[in-house]
Formats: sequence, structure tokens, C-alpha cells
Amino acid sequence: MSENNKQYEEMGYRIYTEKPEFDKALSTLIGIAQGITIDKVVEKSEIRELLNWISLHSHLEKFQPFSELIPIIRGIL
Repeated sequence: MSENNKQYEEMGYRIYTEKPEFDKALSTLIGIAQGITIDKVVEKSEIRELLNWISLHSHLEKFQPFSELIPIIRGIL
């Protein structure tokens, strides 16, 4: 975990922002998945977007459902 992420995780107000952050991350992932399934073709830009999503949300991997989703997505890519 980077120093910035560590400092962020230790901030007291995180108890109030954690659920909205999880919800936003999941909504974004659902949107990416829906975009892929619409035309049933995985474009390079969609792969890049999934990789970017993992990069942005890897600090959530210790929490459910991210601890299951992120390894699955990595395995697919």
C-alpha cells in the first residue's frame, strides 16, 4: 500500500466515506461490465478501463466483495 493510501486509510472520517466509496466503485465496475456485454466484444479500451479500475480500487481488495472480484478480473485479463 502506498504511503498516500495508508494515510488515507488512517483518517478518522473514513468511517463515514467507506460505504459511498464502495458503492461508487461497484457502480463503476457494473457500468464497465454492461458496456462490454452490450456488444459482446471486449475492446482494448475496455480492457484498459478495467485495468485502470483495478489500479484505482486495489486498496479495497481487503474488503468483500472486492477481495473476490479483483482477483477474478485479474485472472480474466
